[in-house]
Amino acid sequence: MNTRRRTVRFTTGWTITEADEKAIARLPERTWESSLHRDGGPHDAYGVAELTG
Repeated sequence: MNTRRRTVRFTTGWTITEADEKAIARLPERTWESSLHRDGGPHDAYGVAELTG
């Protein structure tokens, strides 16, 4: 969606349920990566992980 003339950014969110918290707690440590600052550099205080399926 990004082009030289356009940059698309978005964020999503939802209320985390008990089921979400249980699924997150079961993620292996190796799954987590550093999140990114707005400039693209790593933000070591926060992590991201893919949780699907």
